Formats: sequence, C-alpha cells, structure tokens
Amino acid sequence: MNRRLVEVGAIAKTFYSDWGKVEALKKISFCCSKSEFVSILGPSGCGKTTLLRIIAGLEEPSSGEVLFAGNEIKGPGPERAVVFQEPRLFPWLTVEENASLGISGKKRRSDLEKIVNRTLDLVGLTPFRKAYPHELSGGMAQRAAIARALAFEPEALLLDEPFSALDAQTRTRLQEELMDLWRKTEKTIILVTHDIEEALMLSQRILIMSPSPGTVKETVEVPISYPRRRDSSEFIHLKKYILGRIIS
Repeated sequence: MNRRLVEVGAIAKTFYSDWGKVEALKKISFCCSKSEFVSILGPSGCGKTTLLRIIAGLEEPSSGEVLFAGNEIKGPGPERAVVFQEPRLFPWLTVEENASLGISGKKRRSDLEKIVNRTLDLVGLTPFRKAYPHELSGGMAQRAAIARALAFEPEALLLDEPFSALDAQTRTRLQEELMDLWRKTEKTIILVTHDIEEALMLSQRILIMSPSPGTVKETVEVPISYPRRRDSSEFIHLKKYILGRIIS
C-alpha cells in the first residue's frame, strides 16, 4: 500500500426536490491506497451509497473533489468497476455474454476470450458460462456481476452491499470468495455495508459514518490477521467497540 489511489477531499452532497433539500454528505475526506481493502460502514440513510456513487463517477459532489490516481473524477471510468446490491444481469444473455458485454467491441476477439475465461475462472463460474440468469442461484448471479466488473480489468472494485440480499450461508461463502479474489488480484476494494461482521471479516480499515448528513465519524484500523474468526476475542471486542460507535 505504497500509493494513494483514491483521494476524497472534503466532499459534500445536497439533493434538491420540490419539497425541499436533503444534505446527504458533509465534508468527507479520506484516502485509499493501492491494493487496500476499505469498508464504509454505517446505518441506513447515512449516505454510504451516495459516497460510493460519487467515487464511481455516477454522482457529482456539491462541493469538494475526488481524485483517482491523481486525476479528478469527472464521470464513470473502466478503472473503477461497480457491483450493485442487485446483479442487474441481462436475462437474454448467457453468463459469458453478460461478463463480456462491457468490453465487447473494445478488445480483439482473442483477448476478449482470454479476459472472460480468466474472470469466470476467478469467480468459479466456468462450468456455468452458457447458463442464463434465470438458471442461476442468487449467489451465482452475484458472482456473474462481479465477473462482469472484473472484465474491465479495473484498478478498483466498488461494491455496494453486494451480499445483503442473500441468505446467511451464501453471504458467508461469498465473503470468503471475495477475500480470495482480493488476494489473487490485489485490486483496491471499497465495500459499502451495514454489516459490522462483514466489514470486520474483510477489511483492513473501516470508515464509520454518522447519520445524515453523513460524515466520517471514525476510521478504525483492523489489526486482526487473516483468515479471521468471528468467535475470536479480538473480533468480538472490536465488533462491540464499532457497534458502540455507530449507535452513540
């Protein structure tokens, strides 16, 4: 982690509507280094998703700026791939067609095939490459969405509560697979979650956000070595501490 990749500088975001305005984010600043795994944790409505969308270039901040590799973010870019809570797969395309959709026409056919083969292998979907979304379980569909993001060969993966709609067993398994993926690819990962255990199992640092307007209340370093155990005394102690900071 020797290079700053994402730099968020005093950003704020206010939404306006016919019935008034909502201050979603207020003066948020933090940095994320290359190959670092950072989670953004906080209660519903604290602006976590809005913050991630600004980093992705899908929203503009009302003030402040976000830099990626030293350049101001002006919009979406292939170096920042987003995975949403819902897989958002095209139902008429197979798994491999969904995975290649974003880069089709931008790569030579031989390169395209290599990229798709590699990404499907990373997420364990090679045997299901010809399957359609309706033939997949929820966990497999989310893996396909991650494969589509990886096909861009991004420097950073931006994950917006990607496992929250899954059952507990599937969620735990995909968390383990995400950890394995991070180790293999050394991507920078920014994960939005409301699940304290998920953040603790995966992250090197956790940004705890306050209720609306969202600010970074505290940054918590996670000193527990990998692989982590949910029943370890360190894990339980840190979980209690973070819960106290969120509700205080």
